[in-house]
This record gives sequence, structure tokens and C-alpha cells, in this order.
Amino acid sequence: MTVAAALGVSFPALGGLEICRVEIPAGAEKTFVSVTDRGGQKSEALYVRMGNKAEEIPGGREITRLPAPLTVLEK
Repeated sequence: MTVAAALGVSFPALGGLEICRVEIPAGAEKTFVSVTDRGGQKSEALYVRMGNKAEEIPGGREITRLPAPLTVLEK
């Protein structure tokens, strides 16, 4: 399925005004975004949706290569 096919767009009324509502389902795997900072440096970023905003995961692609955290049990 393409990204466009998965999107849902509707135009409900809210408080007497017509708004545009875009519904995007969660992806099945991580997707990195190419970003350019104000200095012109390009990098890849990974974002996670939290409520009504998206937060960047620090470390980008490098953080996803780390092994899962180890659990230390104390005696």
C-alpha cells in the first residue's frame, strides 16, 4: 500500500467552521527524514509521535543500531 492510499482526509465542521482533518496511520517500521539545519548541514532524523506533536529522537540512525538496554539484577 502506498502512503497516499493510507491517508484519510475529511472536512468536518467544528464550531461553525469547516476544518481539514488528515489521518495518518502508524508505520510498520522506522522511517528517517532528511533534514537540513540553518547552516546547510544535512542529516537524518527519526521522529516519534507524542500526543499532538512529533518529537525528534536524538541520535538518529545511530541510536537504532545500539543493542537493547541490559537489565542488571542486584543480589
